[in-house]
Amino acid sequence: MKKTIYYFGLGKMGKAMVQNLHEKGWSIVGYDVSEDTRNEVRGLGIMVVDSVEELFEKREGEMTIWFQIPYTFLSDMLDKIEPYLQADDTIVDAGNSPFRLAIERSERFSKSHVDFMDVGISGGVEGARNGACLMIGGTETTFKSLERLFRDISRPEGYQYLGRAGSGHYVKMVHNGIEYSMMQGIAEGFDLMNQSEFDLDLQDIVRIYQQESIVTSRLIGWLGEGFDTYGVALDEVQGSVGALGEGLWTIETAHAYGIKMPALEAAYATRIASQAKPTYRGKLLQTMRQMFGGHVGVNKIQS
Repeated sequence: MKKTIYYFGLGKMGKAMVQNLHEKGWSIVGYDVSEDTRNEVRGLGIMVVDSVEELFEKREGEMTIWFQIPYTFLSDMLDKIEPYLQADDTIVDAGNSPFRLAIERSERFSKSHVDFMDVGISGGVEGARNGACLMIGGTETTFKSLERLFRDISRPEGYQYLGRAGSGHYVKMVHNGIEYSMMQGIAEGFDLMNQSEFDLDLQDIVRIYQQESIVTSRLIGWLGEGFDTYGVALDEVQGSVGALGEGLWTIETAHAYGIKMPALEAAYATRIASQAKPTYRGKLLQTMRQMFGGHVGVNKIQS
């Protein structure tokens, strides 16, 4: 395949990913709504344009158009680019979008012979920069045509084609639901140890937990990085923890299937409660989010 990608969204994740691709020989044409962000990425030697129209003026044959933007902005952007699309172009939605929207969009664009792929990405900013985990939905033919791109973005063996449109976002949605529950368990445990009758050093506990114990994980590692950065008291971290939507989508989907999700529901409820009553447990959760995803402060909860 031709190694050119047209890239929308150059924030934390997007910037890291285009750097990754640029180093692997890809030609990037990038765009972001923020002028400061455009100038920052342009300073890295990556081609960045100042408008949607200018991006499409750079067209050279069939286009692979990658979106790394919040799903709340994607609908408007898709409407904006639709007049510029041509048959055999491909749209890749790599944000955390509801999976049913991916199904609808695939059907919508297929009428114009434009392929739509939904890609869930895990690994945070570090993964985007050095190799992420990709969960891919869409047509198998298009997956195969873009496999080199997916391989270059991911860590070794870090991408998987999952099936028809919507499957990538579905699996990523459940991934994030699991993530909520895992983070909740870690936060509860460290909250309990912080309040114990023993003079426990939580940094020592992170270190020993990370020595191939059953709970060794990247999440505990990131919590340890947070302790190193902010101190065990986490005074600089807000005790209100955000939720971007995927946890709630997982709960709602499970309810539609008649499946109970008690662990995830409790984790989600904790995040909601922290909005009104910040806690040390909330600081622990927010610290993990900050270290892997750059989630600063409190994110508005989206339904």
